[in-house]
Amino acid sequence: MFTARAVPPTLFEWRHILGGRRQLRQAATWNIEEWRYSRECRMWPVGTFRLAHAPLFIAIEGNIMSFRCIGLFIDINDVRALSRKGLASRVVAGHGDDLPCRFALTDVAINEAAWLLHYTHHDVETPYRASGPVFIGEAALLQKWTSGVVPPSLLKRSLSIRAYDAHGWLTAAALSQGADLVQEIERLWSETRTDYLHIHYAATGCYACRVERA
Repeated sequence: MFTARAVPPTLFEWRHILGGRRQLRQAATWNIEEWRYSRECRMWPVGTFRLAHAPLFIAIEGNIMSFRCIGLFIDINDVRALSRKGLASRVVAGHGDDLPCRFALTDVAINEAAWLLHYTHHDVETPYRASGPVFIGEAALLQKWTSGVVPPSLLKRSLSIRAYDAHGWLTAAALSQGADLVQEIERLWSETRTDYLHIHYAATGCYACRVERA
């Protein structure tokens, strides 16, 4: 059985929590046992379990090692700079488009804007240095949202998982159909040299997110 706990907020999150009104806010929550993504309202009293769309990570615990998925943190000014170089383009999601946002780790909704940009997601001094195209939802970028563990955009897709050591060298790899992602992450953590994981979308090979121990 899995349980969920809130990872302690960062300084940015505490400023957001303490500076806002303690009122009902819309929050994205997980039903861990049923793997169902739901939305409900929760309070934000300090000192209690809380979920909200401040950048708060949720770690899953139980028979597995705690971990968290981390999206990209890209400043809008950096995106505009890439655009001037021809390395970023603004698009609008249409019907049938498959645009997973690498910031919020959710899919970009129909009629919402996103940036397609070239990004170095594995900036290491080894042969495994890598970069490629990623989508960043414009609304998620401006609001600086993050997502917790096992986001819905990962659960419904075929994935490849790459494990790296602290120096950026590949230690292991695996494939996942999404629903078994937790088990594959647990198995890759059993390799003692593994320091972090990168998840890619298997069909396109594009980078999805980074996974770290919580």
